[in-house]
Amino acid sequence: MISLVRLARWMLHRTAFFKFFFFLKNNQKEWGLAMCNVLLIEDEKLVSDMLRRVITRSGHNVETASGGHEGLLKFEKGPFDLVITELSMPGINGRRVARSIRRSEKPNTPIIGMSASPWLLDGDGSDSFIFDSFIPKPFHMQTLLHAINEAALSSMNSDNYQL
Repeated sequence: MISLVRLARWMLHRTAFFKFFFFLKNNQKEWGLAMCNVLLIEDEKLVSDMLRRVITRSGHNVETASGGHEGLLKFEKGPFDLVITELSMPGINGRRVARSIRRSEKPNTPIIGMSASPWLLDGDGSDSFIFDSFIPKPFHMQTLLHAINEAALSSMNSDNYQL
């Protein structure tokens, strides 16, 4: 049975979470936040659904893929301003996804990597050339939204952005 204190904390956290996104959504133009089309590649369905909701509520369009292969197929077909990918996935992992994007017709597309296993990044620094940003899990949603905004702004300044 859940205690009243835990229930009150949960409700306070949930209320603050929605107030933050309501405030963010209503102040996007004043803050100069760039809205973009995001491809989210995450093999864990619950994590994918949660991140999709958060990113969508912040004003971005989100397409999800449940793995690297599906993500690369969607990337080739769709006009994405940003890719967010999990590093550790079965089959085609996030590193291979990022390398494929860098060799594609849209190599300047910003890529944000995320993982609960950041030690899987190459120690020689070669991954720093394929990921524009990397976020270790667990992370605060504000951290992710800040990384998305930075990537969206850099995407507007790259060859991928067309009016």
